[in-house]
Amino acid sequence: MDTIPVGRCYNLTQAVREAGTRIAAYRQAGSPGEHTLLCRDDLVPLVRRGNTYWAPQAYVLTEYYQIHTQSSTAFPAKDLATINIRSRPFPTEQLLQEARLKWHNPHTQLYVIPAGNLLQNRTKNCYEFWSNPAVWISHPPLLHYGNGGFLYQPTIGLVSARYTFYFEQAPTKVQQAVNSEFFKVMTIDGKEIR
Repeated sequence: MDTIPVGRCYNLTQAVREAGTRIAAYRQAGSPGEHTLLCRDDLVPLVRRGNTYWAPQAYVLTEYYQIHTQSSTAFPAKDLATINIRSRPFPTEQLLQEARLKWHNPHTQLYVIPAGNLLQNRTKNCYEFWSNPAVWISHPPLLHYGNGGFLYQPTIGLVSARYTFYFEQAPTKVQQAVNSEFFKVMTIDGKEIR
């Protein structure tokens, strides 16, 4: 841990404060339809097992969210910072049909609907969300484009996510992630892996 540069070692309280600061900046900027203010790529998670610290060898993108549990039927047009598990579902097929009627075009695609985090489906204690950030206004490398869909489970957090453009746009850093494990496992139950 003594090799971590000053300002890059955060405890949980500092990380939560950082999330609050970034979400407030995002809201103050008018909740732009892209992830830049909600992401950073200079934090590396550490996991402590016994007296050993583990860090991923792959590239890591940190995204910040705020959890809401207020019943809502409103369409979160640009809000990429909020996960509202009490929102009404917005199935993609239904929105696509509505968009085709609105623009009188049977070939309309979902990318024309800028959308924040929309609840797609609810199963037991898991919530599936999707979003459609305005890709055309995101900065060129799309490195902070963020995820386009994720599965959220209360008390755990995001358990999976889909990064549509991410791995195609940052070959130098991200290709390393594709070709390596997140955490390199050296032993399982005390047995060395070769």
